Amino acid sequence: IRDVVAYFLKIAPTKVAQIESINKHLIPEFSKELKEGRLTFSAAYMISGMNEETQAEMHYPYVPDGFPHLLLLL
Repeated sequence: IRDVVAYFLKIAPTKVAQIESINKHLIPEFSKELKEGRLTFSAAYMISGMNEETQAEMHYPYVPDGFPHLLLLL
């Protein structure tokens, strides 16, 4: 199925797999950051490979100047 989806969307099958991983495994807090343009696709894909507990520990939003920021504790 992945190859068929990739064919119709004109993207690589590996990109479809990355999108699937993000959709299935990325916690909502990071999904929101991705959708709002504060997290790159590549970073979202890497983070989606981590378990939920690790993702939650990594995500620490703070608002020192009125704008939300993302602090990644690596």
